[in-house]
Amino acid sequence: MPYSSITRPSLALGLIENYINKYGHQVETIYGNVEFSTKIGLELYDQIDNSFFEHLIGEWTFSRGAFPEKKPDDDGFFGLFTDLTDTIKQQLLSTRNKAEQYIAELADRILANSPKVVACTSTFQQNCASLALLRMIKEKNSNVVTMMGGANCESIMGQTISESFPWVDYVFSGECDDVIGKFIDKLMRNEFIGTHNLPYGFICQQNNDLLLSQSKVSTKPPRGYIEDMAQVATPIYDSYFSTLNNLGLTASIHPGLLAETSRGCWWGAKKHCTFCGLNGVSMTHRSKSSSAVLAEFEELHQKYNINKLEIVDNILPMEYMKTVLPALSKEQKYNIFYETKSNLKKEHVAQLADAGVKWIQPGFESLHDDFLKLVAKGATGIQNVSALKWSLNFGVRVSWNLLCGAPNEKDHWYDEMAEILPLIMHLQPPYHELIKIRYPRFSPYFKAPEKYGLTLEPLQSYQYIYPLTENELANIAYFFDEKSTKDKAIFSLTVGNVHNIAGHKLLQEQVTLWSQQWSGSSVPLLYMSDQGENIVVIDTRKVATNVTHQLSGLTACIYRLCEEPVSKSRLISKLAALALPNDDINVNKALAILIKNKLLLSLSHCYLALALKGQTPKLPDVKDYPSGYLNLDKAVKAVVIG
Repeated sequence: MPYSSITRPSLALGLIENYINKYGHQVETIYGNVEFSTKIGLELYDQIDNSFFEHLIGEWTFSRGAFPEKKPDDDGFFGLFTDLTDTIKQQLLSTRNKAEQYIAELADRILANSPKVVACTSTFQQNCASLALLRMIKEKNSNVVTMMGGANCESIMGQTISESFPWVDYVFSGECDDVIGKFIDKLMRNEFIGTHNLPYGFICQQNNDLLLSQSKVSTKPPRGYIEDMAQVATPIYDSYFSTLNNLGLTASIHPGLLAETSRGCWWGAKKHCTFCGLNGVSMTHRSKSSSAVLAEFEELHQKYNINKLEIVDNILPMEYMKTVLPALSKEQKYNIFYETKSNLKKEHVAQLADAGVKWIQPGFESLHDDFLKLVAKGATGIQNVSALKWSLNFGVRVSWNLLCGAPNEKDHWYDEMAEILPLIMHLQPPYHELIKIRYPRFSPYFKAPEKYGLTLEPLQSYQYIYPLTENELANIAYFFDEKSTKDKAIFSLTVGNVHNIAGHKLLQEQVTLWSQQWSGSSVPLLYMSDQGENIVVIDTRKVATNVTHQLSGLTACIYRLCEEPVSKSRLISKLAALALPNDDINVNKALAILIKNKLLLSLSHCYLALALKGQTPKLPDVKDYPSGYLNLDKAVKAVVIG
């Protein structure tokens, strides 16, 4: 259901279809997101889908259809934004009307096939569309069994959906791989499933109290969990491609495929990043065997003739560096996206690139050591810059962001980062503008707000979506903020949030300049040519002291030794091992020359040579993004948000 990406099929739907098929039952998978995109225009749909999740713009467009008894407060919702034009407001109002029409049409079409069960998967901005559809289904035929699952249904959120919206018969919390097929089979065979013997993870209104008392974790709602990833099937995506063909969208949508190789987060299991609410209540990392991964990739590639794979894992399993990646390097057939740990070294990035992993999301989040330590990222600023350098050097596109607004941060950290950014504007800029930290459910901030001096409440946007009490909103919401933000215009369509703190504003300005330079025709360059005795450096950055630099002698040797972050003591040891001058006077003089010419970064008590080795390679084209590409030149135009 809307809103989710239309350039790739749903992994959840693909898996569930496989599990039910094994029991011999007919499954019709409907891509309501793709269908609805044709109702409002692909461009507008894409803009809403890619808006900041916490704004809940997508949810708002389906809220009236899900909750007709709630009187809309359009002015109140629009008032949360600083940059909503009258044109955009009218476009959103029109989209809301079309959303209600679509739900009615879809419900009638589904019921015409006399289904026994209708289920929706819901993540981020899919709740209201799902609830609207299931409500209309139930109102028109009370005998149809209705179900919901997905990230929005996990734990207390799922319990609240079950308690608050009686038209949803069953809600599943967590991972359903091992139970959903058998559960549907029993329903189809008319084998009554009493509230006392529901598979673990299922919630219904009649069994809420019972499940709470029987929960594996007392006093908490249940959550299904898969220990062995061998139980996870290969998704079936046939319905997605049929939908594209039937709607004539093959010229506009160039899909990628979703695949999953692990669940949980091995870093989070050691040290939970304070702002991360992914993985719900289970952080334990589990991965598929290398043979299973390679077999699944091949099966998807052969079946759908697509080599673009977006891996949905929270983090790349490090053991794959020795197993999966070498095998992929031999095949050289895939174009892959992975999320990775941030402190990637040169050899890591080289291996990723050689294996076809040309798109990564390393989760840098900041370039300041104190901020990174505060949010438990397990990396340093100079490690992040180094990973940025090697990613560009090996032609790997990086999706990353700079965060701000962490509890107990210092404003001068942002002044210090603003001084660093002009030196690295030859590297890939953040994907978004400066983003304010939110406090999602399941994050350490949410679990122990008092530890961080926080008093949290659901983001203001939720009150304009759901007809719920304050307590119920707190139980269904995923995004939270400090109570001090109440009744303020805090959202911006273009940058996510309004920045009012001096340091944030300063860094935001630098990020904007950085992005502008990369969106122009002349991207800043800083690269070196090692000619043996000398190193020639070409520099076209705005902070360049010269276009060409000639490095020789000890200065050139030190620059080579700083290709990865190195402390001064380690640098001196390396010089000594090479029988080169390593006294403080000579070393400090060479370092001073390099720093003065802005060729060397001094950060995190280390030094890093900023120049790339050779000219900047061509990065993968955005049209080849593994998550798919929307060709708006072939699509019906619509008013664009932002």
